[in-house]
Amino acid sequence: MTSSRRASSGEVRWWMPIVALLGATAALVFAAWIGGVDMGAAGERIADRLDETFHDSTWAIHDERGELVVHFDRHDRVRRAEHDGRTLPPERVLLEDGYLTVLGLAYDDGELLYWRLPVDWDDELRESCRNPRWRLLLRVHPRPEGEPAGLLCARVAEDGAAGRAGLAVGDVLLAVDGQRAPTSAGLEELLQRTLSGLALGGTLKLTVEHDGVEREVALPLEPLVSREEWDAVPATIVDPVERYALSQQPWRLGHLEPDVQVQQDRHEPLAPDEPEPPSAPEPGG
Repeated sequence: MTSSRRASSGEVRWWMPIVALLGATAALVFAAWIGGVDMGAAGERIADRLDETFHDSTWAIHDERGELVVHFDRHDRVRRAEHDGRTLPPERVLLEDGYLTVLGLAYDDGELLYWRLPVDWDDELRESCRNPRWRLLLRVHPRPEGEPAGLLCARVAEDGAAGRAGLAVGDVLLAVDGQRAPTSAGLEELLQRTLSGLALGGTLKLTVEHDGVEREVALPLEPLVSREEWDAVPATIVDPVERYALSQQPWRLGHLEPDVQVQQDRHEPLAPDEPEPPSAPEPGG
């Protein structure tokens, strides 16, 4: 009669395939290490393959230019990009400091369709407040060095504030609210700063050169934020761009520094540090 020990010796236990797999994996890793394989690079390639299978972070924009979809890997690098369903060459999709530029896609006049688009939502809020491309539907380029300071109107949307005010492609912005700048870059900064200060709405006044003749143009701007939302941000946040970004993300107010939050609760501006008053002299001193 066969003993129970001998009868069970030929059975396959549940843990046997796992041990065999681990042993084979260890042998393979050891052989690769002996052969001089870069284990770190191999692990990174395996992680990339798993990332392509299970991780899909996308950013998309759909407007009159078409549909642009960008896929990112786990390192927030561009994996691939598609425009109207057509895959774009990777070298034409540039991501620098959170801003996306696509080379090779341009209007008839050579102007790029997608140029320095903010991918991060915080940056998008900031740009929508200060950038003429968002506020005015106007794309401008600084004049080349050696020419008088000015901003050349490269594209003007008819349904934007700039188009409704009569600005056209080829016009040159010379001054903002009556202020001129010594350089074109300085004038562009002045324009962005002035737009930021009009988050609550108002009128932007521009000095424009059209066919060699200067004229004054007034652009009414709709408010981006309500007065209640604006006043809900602590008075210590003086930069209008940051105030606007915070007003659109009220959940961030609870994460501000405690002293800033206390000032908000009291509805008082944060007073600068003041020296303590001198103490009164003692009698007989």
